[in-house]
Amino acid sequence: MENINFTLTELNPTDFDSNIDLNLFSLTKEYDIEELKLYYNTNYTLKALLQILQYYGLQKNKMVKEEIIQVLLFFETDAANKLTVDKRLRLWHNIHELKADSYFSKYILF
Repeated sequence: MENINFTLTELNPTDFDSNIDLNLFSLTKEYDIEELKLYYNTNYTLKALLQILQYYGLQKNKMVKEEIIQVLLFFETDAANKLTVDKRLRLWHNIHELKADSYFSKYILF
């Protein structure tokens, strides 16, 4: 019988590149609408919010940032859209990870 040795190392969030949004996947949890509103308002620019709207195929129709956030919250909190929202979160995480990489960052124009 062979002995098996392993080491378990817990990573600290500060060990990762600060350009990666570590809270990206937290939107899939159940949060208060006001918390999500604050998250979008503080962490996303108008351009980034418009990219999300475009990904979902939603119309922007001369909306200001607050209205865009309301539309996103309505869409993303609807249980029927959960798969689409989860896919977007995964893809956005991949984009951030690629942008943080020294090799791939030059190929990502997002």
